[in-house]
Amino acid sequence: MQPDLAKPVFWSPLIAGMDAVVHLAGIAHVGPGVTEQTYDRVNHLATAELARAAAAAGVRRLVFLSSIRAQTSATADRPLSEADEPRPTDDYGRSKLAAETAVRASGVPCIILRPTLVYGPGV
Repeated sequence: MQPDLAKPVFWSPLIAGMDAVVHLAGIAHVGPGVTEQTYDRVNHLATAELARAAAAAGVRRLVFLSSIRAQTSATADRPLSEADEPRPTDDYGRSKLAAETAVRASGVPCIILRPTLVYGPGV
């Protein structure tokens, strides 16, 4: 059974004995019915809980799939790099940036990826 990220998750038994964790789960652009609180709970707080649990479990590497929206809006007027200060423009982007901050604060060695649009069914 998969945990419901809209509620607090007890991550410890799910990552016990793991050397590395790859975190891809979250809520993305699903429409106007998604509130700031929902984005924050699912994308930020669930990720923060996972990162803290990973630190407590001695996980040696955490890979987190964030989003380019943690960096900028849907478009940018110039090429961006990791040296540019993040300036998310919506609740989704702010929740992903907050999650990145939580991952870094956990102390677990991490890799944070900010892909652009990932294609799949319906895109």
